[in-house]
Formats: sequence, structure tokens, C-alpha cells
Amino acid sequence: MILDGKVTAAALEKDIRERIDVLKERGCTLKLAVILAGSSKPSHMYAEFMKKAALSYGIGTELYEKPENVKEDELGALIQALNGNPSITGILMMMPLPGHIHEEKMIEMIHPDKDMDGLTTMNAGRLFSGKDGLFGGTPRAVMAILKHYGISVEGKHAVI
Repeated sequence: MILDGKVTAAALEKDIRERIDVLKERGCTLKLAVILAGSSKPSHMYAEFMKKAALSYGIGTELYEKPENVKEDELGALIQALNGNPSITGILMMMPLPGHIHEEKMIEMIHPDKDMDGLTTMNAGRLFSGKDGLFGGTPRAVMAILKHYGISVEGKHAVI
């Protein structure tokens, strides 16, 4: 059997749009901040893709581009500003960061409730303990595909 992610995404689209509409009805305006530091072409392409995808769901986006030589404290200040900005509901930092930037330090600066990739230690702990949190898109997509096709993972061992 071929498991098709595009088929799964299409099946989930209506539900996602309805959930976003409910949030909007409650006065919640969603806005994603995408941080792109450096000159990685794949990261730039993915950032543009994420921006288009968010906009297609009516989610505002801001792209924050920093040059390859961005200073770590400047990037950290941007993250802190986005954490404190109530209009920003999610932060997505493109990887890899420039080689002189300590990635783990920057990841840990992102507020866990705005960590769209689920990379912070807090979100990893939430995932491990079975609590609600923000978790990485790839494992969530795999689980959504398996659920869509009625494939149970209980009692199975898998590596993704």
C-alpha cells in the first residue's frame, strides 16, 4: 500500500480551516514569524513555502531575514522580541543557522508556546511525558498519515 501524504493533507484541510475559523471567531489572530539567518537556499525555499502555506489558511506571516554574519546576540534579541510580541503566535526558525551561531542556545530562547517545530527542551519533555505541546511537523505528519490509513502503531517499533 502506498501512503500518500498529499491525500492525507487534502482530507485534513477542511478540519484545519474549521479549527482556524473557530479561533478567529474567538478573537484569536494567528501570525507566524519565520526566522531565516544565513544564505541556505533550501532554508530560503522552505521559508517561502511555509509563508505561502500559512497565508493560504489566512494565517499572517512575517519573514525575518538576517545575513550570514548576523551576531548571535542580535539573533537572540530578535527571538526575545518575537517572544514578547503578543501579535506573534508562532516562531519558526529555519535550520541550519550560520556556523558561528550556537543553534541549541537559539532554540532554547524560543518560548515553548511559540515553538512551531517543537524543538525546545520543554516541548521535548511534554512529548516524552504524553502532555500537550507543540511538536515537530514531520512526526506529526507521519502520525496523521498512519491515522488516515487506519494503521495502528500500538505495540510496534518504528524509526522515522
